[in-house]
This record gives sequence, structure tokens and C-alpha cells, in this order.
Amino acid sequence: MSDLAQNKIEQPKENIENRVLIGFLFFLLILVIIVWTAIKNSKELIQSIDWFYHTHSVLMTTEATLRSLHEAESFWKSYVKNNDTNALVACKKAFSEMSESIDVALNLTADNPAEHTNFKRLEDLVNNRVKRVRDLMQSGNLSLESIALTKNDIDSLNEIKSIIVSIENNEKALLFDRHKTLNARTDTTRRILFSGLSLNLILLVVLIWIIRVDLHFRRRAAEALQAANESLEIKVQERTAELLAAKERLEIENIETRWAHESIKRLFHYDELIINSIGEGIFIVSRKGNIIRLNSSAPKLTGWTASELTGKSIKTVIKISDTEKLQHVRDKDPIFATIKDGVSFYGISVELIRKDGTETPSILSSHPIFAEGKVVGVVLVVRPK
Repeated sequence: MSDLAQNKIEQPKENIENRVLIGFLFFLLILVIIVWTAIKNSKELIQSIDWFYHTHSVLMTTEATLRSLHEAESFWKSYVKNNDTNALVACKKAFSEMSESIDVALNLTADNPAEHTNFKRLEDLVNNRVKRVRDLMQSGNLSLESIALTKNDIDSLNEIKSIIVSIENNEKALLFDRHKTLNARTDTTRRILFSGLSLNLILLVVLIWIIRVDLHFRRRAAEALQAANESLEIKVQERTAELLAAKERLEIENIETRWAHESIKRLFHYDELIINSIGEGIFIVSRKGNIIRLNSSAPKLTGWTASELTGKSIKTVIKISDTEKLQHVRDKDPIFATIKDGVSFYGISVELIRKDGTETPSILSSHPIFAEGKVVGVVLVVRPK
């Protein structure tokens, strides 16, 4: 495909893709804003619902307290008048339910100091009334005259009713306000969702239109690509033929390389066999004087294993004994002289030190190992006398 044809295809394609991308991003942005707003308003709505039910619960608890108060007083009078034990049980139950209702109300109004104070006062008055009834029961004097309400009793009951009525009025007013707030937030949520849905539908229509334009362009591009593919197929076939020829050459080279590696491996194996078949002990020593390799005869002559000797100093197993004949040699040490000067020595008298400490008189030959013109090591051949 020519560069001109490629540019004709790619440029409109990029324009359409950019429009689709921009439209999608705008669609996504609006969706995020709607979701964020809806979540925020939903949280406020849930909070309003919670407050609505909270207020309703306080109101119901207040009404239950007043109802329990009336029942307790009624059952108490019935018990005194008729000596009805069932009425006494019902009276105690009514006082207990009233105390429980007040406890619930105290928990519900913990965040409302004014109402909480009213319920605390109501709790004190109810407790005083319960104590008054309990004292009468313990005294055993349950005549109508003794249970007649005193002025304090009347004032206390009136205050209880007054507090309950006041709390009911406050809670009903609060319930009405929170109901209005709840309806307002519900309407707001509904409007947000409707507006967002309408806007997203409009954007969806626009995106569908852009996609139709893109599909039309792609049909035209497919025709241009068909023509380009025909010429490309010819080039692919030519390139495939070249690659097959190159593959054949590489396979031949790989075979030759594998043969060469196998030959080197066999030569190395033969060298190992030759060295190990020699009866003399052969030590390969580094420039630092440490044993780095040895043949199979060396461990037999010294009593050491190959792994024990590898890495040890050559002086562990060889001691120069004929030093008077080495006056002209550097440091009177032919091994050191071979490493430093690169010269060979023959027939040097030495002692071969075995692992058990015994020494065997032997003859030493020392030969340098060269690499790129430098001595990199020493080959020592030791033969017992």
C-alpha cells in the first residue's frame, strides 16, 4: 500500500475515532457528575429518612409512655378497690413498660439536649410515682382514703402529662418539618435522575450517528485495503522464499557447528583419558601457587582426594629438597621461577608429602602454561624415585 493511500485512509479514521472518543469522554463525565450528585443527594435523602423515622420513633415512644401511665393508674385503682391480683400484675407491667419507654426515649434523644432534659425530668417523676405506689403496698394500708391523691400527687401527674404533651407537640412539629425536607429531597433526586437520563439519551443518539459514519468509512477503507493486500501478498511470498532459503543455510550451519562441538568434546575427553593414564602425578598450578587441577595418579601418590587438594597450595604436597643445586634459580624454587620467568625445569629432587605426613623422594619437572604470551599457570610432573 502506498503512503498516499495509507494517509487517505488513516486521516478520516483518526478524525472519527477522535470524535467518538470525545463523545464517550463527555458521556462518561456527565454520567460521573450525575452519579456523584445522585449519591450525594441519596445520602442526604437517607439521612432525612433516618431522621424522619427517628422522630416518629420518639413520638411513638412518648405516646406509649402516656398510655402506660393511664393504664398503671387505672389498674392500681382497680387493685385497691377490688383486691384483684391480676390488676396488680397489670399495674406493675404498665409501670415497667413506662420505664422501658422512657429509657428508649432517653437513648433516642441523646443528641437533642432539650428533649433529653424533658425525658430525664419525666423519668424522675415516674420513679417518684412508682416509689409512692410501692410505699403504699409495703405499708399494707390500702384504704381508699390512704390512696387518695394528694396535692403533690396531682401536681406530679399533671406535670407528667404536661411534659408528655409538650414532647408530643414538639416531635409532631419536627416530624412535619422533616417530612417536608424528605419530600423535597425526593423530588430533587427524581429531577436529577430524569435530567441525567434525558441528556445521556441525547448523547447516545449522537454517538450512534458518529458510529454510523465510522462504519461507512470503514467499508470504504476495506476496499482500499483489499487492493493493497493483493500487492502485499506477492511481497509476502517473495519474502517467504527468502526466509526458507535462509532457514536451510542456518540448518546447515547448525549441523556443522554441532559436529565441531562434538569433535571438541571428544578431543577433550581423549585428553582426559591420556592425562589420567599417565602413572606420574600431574598437578596444574595457578599463578598464586594453588592447585587447580590434577590427574587420577596424583591422589594415589599423596593419599589426598582430588577435592581435598583442589584449591590448596602446591607446598602442601611438594617440598624442594635439593636446594644446593638451585643456587642460580630465583628464590631456589623452580615452581616460582617457572611462574615468574616462564622457564622449564627437569629432574628436580623433591619430597612428595602424603596426607599422613610421610615423605616420598620424587623427581619434579616444571613447565609453564602460556596464554596470549603470558604465563597463566604451571604443569608439574612428579615421579617417585
